[in-house]
Order: sequence, then C-alpha cells, then structure tokens
Amino acid sequence: MHVAGTNGKGSCSAKMAASLHYAGKRVGLFTSPHLLSFCERIWALGSMISEEVMSRYLRQVERAAVKIGVTPTFFELLTLIAFLHFAAEGVEIAVVEVGLGGRLDATNIVQPRLAVITSIGLDHTEYLGDTLEEIAYEKAGIIKPGCAVVLGGSVRPTSLFERIAFERGCSIQKAAYRQDFELQNQETAKAALSLLSCEGKGLHVRPWGRFLRRGDVIIDVAHNEPALAALFLKIEEPFTAVAAFSCSKKAPAMARLLQAHATKLYVTKAHHERGVEPPHIEGAILVDDVKEALTLAKQRGGLLLVCGTFFMMEEVFSFFDIEAPKGPFYD
Repeated sequence: MHVAGTNGKGSCSAKMAASLHYAGKRVGLFTSPHLLSFCERIWALGSMISEEVMSRYLRQVERAAVKIGVTPTFFELLTLIAFLHFAAEGVEIAVVEVGLGGRLDATNIVQPRLAVITSIGLDHTEYLGDTLEEIAYEKAGIIKPGCAVVLGGSVRPTSLFERIAFERGCSIQKAAYRQDFELQNQETAKAALSLLSCEGKGLHVRPWGRFLRRGDVIIDVAHNEPALAALFLKIEEPFTAVAAFSCSKKAPAMARLLQAHATKLYVTKAHHERGVEPPHIEGAILVDDVKEALTLAKQRGGLLLVCGTFFMMEEVFSFFDIEAPKGPFYD
C-alpha cells in the first residue's frame, strides 16, 4: 500500500497499518519524519525496529553502496533499510508512506496493490510545482499499471487522477468527504482497507505528534496553513501558542495565522539544522530558545498549543517529560 498526499498521509498510513495488524496480518509500516528516533520510521509485526538492527542494516547498505560506487541520500538509506527489515521479518503487507511528492520519491520503486492519495495542497512548491495540477501530477506518479487507487474525499483535481488511472488500467475509488481532518483520514483509510476486506479496527490510532494532548497542553506538528486551519477547528477554548518552523518561505504566513487565533503567540527556533529564524510578526513575542518560550507560555496558564516543525519536538517532549514513542502511532 503506497500512500502519498500533502496532509494526512502519515495518519492514514498509521490507521491502515494498525487495522491490518489488529486483523492478524504480518504488517510493516515505513513512515516519516520521526520525532525523536530514526527507529520510529520503521515498524514491523507490532514492534519498532531496534537501534541494534537499524545499525546492522545501515552497515550492510553502506557496504553495498561503496561496492557499486553510489552515495545514497539519507532518505534512500532509510527506505532501503525498511525494505530489508520487512523482508527479514516476513512482512506480507507493507504500508509505505511517500517521503516527498511521489513520482521521483525513493519509495516509488514499489509495485503497490493499492495507491492511496490523501490530499492535494500547495506545499513543497519549490520541488513539486506552483499549482495544484503540477503537485497532483507528482503525487499521481505512485499509480502503477493494474493497482487500485483510493482518493481522499478532498482531493482535487479529480479529473487528473481519473485520467491517469484509466491510462494505466487502474480501478479508482473516492472516499467520502469530511471537513474534519481526522474524520477524513479515517474515511480514506477505511475505503482503502475495504478493498482488502479488512475491518477498520485501527482507525482510532494517531501518529505521534498529531493532536497529542497531555492535560492543558496540545502538541501538533501542523506545518502548513491547511493543517493549522484544521487544527483550530478542534480547539474550542482560548489558547496560548508556541511555534517554530523549518521553512522560511512559509513561516510568516503560518505565524500570522497563529497570531490571529491565539491569545498570545511565542515564536522561537528549533535547535536543529533545519530550524529557521522566527519571523517578525507584530504582536508576537520572539524567543531564541524553545524551552524558554515554553516556560513563558506555560506561566500564562490555560490551554497551551505547541505546533510547527517536527524538529522542535525533541525539546518539547523533554520539557513536558513525555515518554519517547515506542512506535509510529499511539492508541
């Protein structure tokens, strides 16, 4: 099962993998990015890959790369390790989440039984194109001859996917449309699972970092405007927000959207090479350090929303003493 989409692909992948696992299948899940450990990305037969096994496969892949004279990217390394692990564990159904786009993604060497497209939006435009049609074309690249295709209810332009599916001899099914992101992800996963005659007993699971609530703190890795807008629909009380970003191009718009909804916004920078300087937004408070921003925000009391880049989450989990994930999703 190959899964692409602007938003929702991680959630749909987790829900499908969990449902298949609960149905007694030997399931593997490859997803990205991770919050704290590379190992979160690879899950098989109910367990996250161990650091020891990850290291062993890493050495194996590096030896092969040297032998044939190539230098794989970080994501290519992890993709190869996931497939090696799935083979060794006897996985019978692999749920593989696209890293970026689809057509040129490292995961697109697979020949899927199902191609699932969760949503289309203007994200990663520097790589995928400036229009929905261009981005949709890249994501449609996972549709292979003879596979079944499932589209999320919000996917547009539908006609492009219908044309490509027809040209490649694929059946196509569209999930019911829901305005709520979580319900939409459930509907998309449910539609895909129905083609495998599998009940959706895992539709309730969420990937780590998606609307993770601990008391009066909500943690969410919403990293683009549609994801933020969907997040706000789920919050029914005033909140203070802390945010950090990994894309300087999107950071100002994200910060302005947060500023419009939060009672107070603290913008900071993740201590990671992908973290970007906080944008100057009128009314927002710029803080150099994530933990300092969290301390100041928590002193205000009430509900606290922490959102933005994955690359701040190690500091966030540490600050709130949240246990490290033991896999890619939680019940």
